[in-house]
Amino acid sequence: MSELRDRGGAASVAPPPAGNGSSMASRTRLRAALDREVEAIGQAWAQAKMEALRNEGRPIAGGWPGTMSEARARVSVCARSASRSAEADLETLARRAYVVAKATWLSRTAPDADE
Repeated sequence: MSELRDRGGAASVAPPPAGNGSSMASRTRLRAALDREVEAIGQAWAQAKMEALRNEGRPIAGGWPGTMSEARARVSVCARSASRSAEADLETLARRAYVVAKATWLSRTAPDADE
C-alpha cells in the first residue's frame, strides 16, 4: 500500500497498482512454462538423434553430436511468439536445450571400448 497526500497535505492510503502482482505471477508462470518447453525440446532432440542412429544400425556412442546452431533453431520456434519474446533470451534458451540434450544423450550412450 502506498501513501497519497491530497492538496491539503492530508495522507490517505491507496491500494497497490492493479495488476502488478498478477502480472508478476503471469511472467513467472510464463517463464516456468517456457523452461519446461525448452527442456522437452532438448530431450526430444536427443531422442531424435538416437532414433536416427538406430535406424541406420549404428550404436549410440561417443560425444553429443548436436551443435549450438541446431539448438538456436530448435528453441527459436518456441520463443518466437510476441508474448514470449520479452521473457526469452534466445541464447540462454538455446544453451539450456543443448545442455539437456547432451545430458540425455550421454545418459544413454554406450561406453567406449577404451573405458
